[in-house]
Amino acid sequence: MWFSKVLHIDAKQFDNPLDPEVKIIAYDRLMNFMQATKKNAQIAGVNKLIYISRADIEWLDTKQEEKSIDNIVTRMPSLSKTFDKKGAEKLYKEFFYQAEFILADKGKIAFIIENDEFFKECLGRIKEMQKFKITEEREVMQGKRMLKMIVMKKV
Repeated sequence: MWFSKVLHIDAKQFDNPLDPEVKIIAYDRLMNFMQATKKNAQIAGVNKLIYISRADIEWLDTKQEEKSIDNIVTRMPSLSKTFDKKGAEKLYKEFFYQAEFILADKGKIAFIIENDEFFKECLGRIKEMQKFKITEEREVMQGKRMLKMIVMKKV
C-alpha cells in the first residue's frame, strides 16, 4: 500500500475488468515466447481476450488490415554476438514498414529496449523509421534490469 501512496495511484482502478470489445493480438515467431504469453495472459485474467499466433514480421500486413491496429507494444531484441547491427537494422526496417501499414493514423508504438543508443542512431538512417517520431521516453525495470521504453507515433 505504501507504494501506491508514493505514486498517488488508486489500486482499485486495476480491479475493473477489461471492456469485452478490447481485442489483444500477440504475435511471435518463437514458440517458447508464445507459451510464456499464454501463461501471463492466464495469470492476468485476459486469456479469453487475447489471440496468440506464430508469425514473422514480414507477414503482419497479410494478417491485419490496413490502419486496423490502435497500439503496438513490442520488446526489441538487444544487440549481441548473434544479433548484430546489420541484423538489427534489417529488423527495424521491416518492422517500421509493416507498422506504417497496419497502425491507425493516431496509433502509437511502445518499444521496450535494452540499449536505445543504436535504436536512435537508426532513426536518422532508415527511411521507414523516419515516418515516426518519439513522443515519450522513460526507464522501466524488468526484475533488476533497467530497460528503456520509447513511445512513437506516425509523423
